Amino acid sequence: MSGWLNPVKNRLLIVGNTSADYHVGAMFLRSAKDLGIDVRTCNTNIETYAPSMSSIFGKLFFKVAGKRPIESWKFNRNLTEEIHKFRPQIIIVTGIFPLQNIVFEAAHETGAKIVNYLTDSPWSRQNSNRRFTDNLQKYDYIFSTKKDLIPRLLEVKSRQVHFLPFAFDPFIHHCLNKNDIKTDNREIPDVCLIGSADRERRHFVSRFMSNFEGGLGLYGGFWNKDLKLKQYYGGIILGDAFCRTVHDTKINIGIVRRANSDGHSMRTYEIPACGGVGIYEDTTEHREIFSGYPEYGFFSSPEDLTDKCQWLLEHPIEREEMRKLGIQIIVNDSNTYTSRLKTILEMCNV
Repeated sequence: MSGWLNPVKNRLLIVGNTSADYHVGAMFLRSAKDLGIDVRTCNTNIETYAPSMSSIFGKLFFKVAGKRPIESWKFNRNLTEEIHKFRPQIIIVTGIFPLQNIVFEAAHETGAKIVNYLTDSPWSRQNSNRRFTDNLQKYDYIFSTKKDLIPRLLEVKSRQVHFLPFAFDPFIHHCLNKNDIKTDNREIPDVCLIGSADRERRHFVSRFMSNFEGGLGLYGGFWNKDLKLKQYYGGIILGDAFCRTVHDTKINIGIVRRANSDGHSMRTYEIPACGGVGIYEDTTEHREIFSGYPEYGFFSSPEDLTDKCQWLLEHPIEREEMRKLGIQIIVNDSNTYTSRLKTILEMCNV
């Protein structure tokens, strides 16, 4: 690993969304800079590289071309040129982003190892993309954030597959100074869920609220589109507002997407990193991550979540113990994106 700390010798190319601090691509970029690695990026934010998506014609083309914008071919050509020019030792692609064969050929020709940090299931209804699944066997390594995906990734002849969970980034996920906490006039709910709405989550929250008597806050995209749940919508929160809400809320819900093969989520690490009290969906991965966490810190159904949240709202001492234990388990260097990047570099043995 010591060789990777020489910025003159080692080069890393990140193909990911770096348009905002909270994207995985941006967090890996900060980590690489912290390690002193010579790093460059190709931003996969579709609003950045594909302005055609702002037009009706561009959106129609995207649909008929198999989820490829007009600029997709140019993006792949530019990426190929960057590989030949920069000659990185490792190329990290974050998430589901289909690449043309010329990119893998360029990596092979220059001796670069190309890996994917897979953050979603490419077989879920929401993320299904045949061109990306065709890419899977061309990667040298796939690092999946979901254990349940590993057998299927091996079935499609992916070369090397490893489980590598999400993490937190201390730059954006941290406990605020006491003087910065509760400095705005927003009403903090008893319980909150941060994450965009989908059919699975809307159904879950509706069942949870059928008997819950406390206050609820829903943060993220599309909750305001639901006629029944929009009354709990608190908008999209980022930066210090995110940290403050997680810290001040009495209970944060750590839910997973079953349709996405989740065993944990980004919030699994971010809630404790911000000093919040988390109650987590009962999965094998959550049990392993939060070994020693109290039984009332896990829920198995909306009704179970309702019962445990009602009980926890009446037991502040137990909530504070959960906060402290979550911080103790999660908040250390081994659970940061810098640590995840080190793991990828070490396993690639560059």
